[in-house]
Amino acid sequence: MIKRNKNIFIINMIMLISIAFYGCSYKSSKNVNTNMGVNANEKMIAFPSSSKYYTDPSYRNKVKWGFIDQTGKVIVNPKYDYASNSSDGLALVVVNGKKGYINSSGNMVISPQFNDALQFKDGVAKVFVNRDVAYINKTGKFIIKPGYDILGNVSDGMILICKNKKYGFADTNGNIVIKPKFSLASNFNNGLAAVELDDNKKVYIDEKGNQVIDKGLIFTSDFSENLAVVKTKNALGFIDTKGNFIAEPEVNVLGSFSNGLASINVHNKWGFIDTKGNIVIKPQYQFEGGYIEGLAPVEENYKWGFINKKGVMIVKPQFKFVFSQLSDEPILVQGDSSTDEDYIDQSGNYIFKPHLKYADKFSNGLGLVSTDGVNFEYINTKGKIVFKLK
Repeated sequence: MIKRNKNIFIINMIMLISIAFYGCSYKSSKNVNTNMGVNANEKMIAFPSSSKYYTDPSYRNKVKWGFIDQTGKVIVNPKYDYASNSSDGLALVVVNGKKGYINSSGNMVISPQFNDALQFKDGVAKVFVNRDVAYINKTGKFIIKPGYDILGNVSDGMILICKNKKYGFADTNGNIVIKPKFSLASNFNNGLAAVELDDNKKVYIDEKGNQVIDKGLIFTSDFSENLAVVKTKNALGFIDTKGNFIAEPEVNVLGSFSNGLASINVHNKWGFIDTKGNIVIKPQYQFEGGYIEGLAPVEENYKWGFINKKGVMIVKPQFKFVFSQLSDEPILVQGDSSTDEDYIDQSGNYIFKPHLKYADKFSNGLGLVSTDGVNFEYINTKGKIVFKLK
């Protein structure tokens, strides 16, 4: 059996804060190559030198990694100890246990020097030197030097920071725009962030740090589509970015909005409401996965299918699992076993036949598949094979 991690569709309930904690102390960065251009629109897909990487665990440390483009053309022959797909024009590579970045031409632009590193987003990337967390730009320069207890991910062009147990925010240029002064904080979305004051009071602030929504809240969530789930002593509902209560539906659980609809739970059944609080799809499902481009996965009798925004079942429940995907990518589904997998489009049509023994989520326009569990190839969103692994 081939094993790997996948993210199963789950309800997008929002917690106040979900950030990995790391200790920090300053260390200087090494010299980097700053003369290479970066084209954020060109996408690269990392591939291993042998299919045995996926079938033989003892082979994991024996392969090298290279890159292809979306047509299957080899950009970089396998030579790295590990690599991941490009993001924001740069791709992460590992050399002798250290991580660095190459551009879409295959040139090393930030030399391998970090103990750990994440992909670039909005022109910056989170990196780790020993256990010290920092942010760099595309030249490899520290924009936020080590020295913070926590650095969050980029959201709305802002980075949550924490020092001495106080939270604030920096922008993607590394400027501290809101000094650390809050007891807790969540990411910015739709121009607002939920924070907790020293007296445990919960409010929303704008990007200048001004308190703009103060409604006696005892629960807050991130804004999504300009609405946020909140709770007071007397109500559970949605507020808009002005702090006005839009709806107070009589439900047990509320999800965040996506495609104009939010999930609700009533007596352990899931349905959906619109932005005015009207129930548009009555609670009837065991579980749901939120709307993406007009479709939502729903579970009936322990099988998953897909409904449209009117509640019409477009793809009948038949899958054991469905997996999250971007709006313009095929949907990965799994049958009764982990070796019964397929891709479907948003009309429920299979994009690749025969059925697959292995399939992974699409990334940068390509998906990795195997029809026999031994040989592996990359396919595009039309189901065409563009590159075969050795």
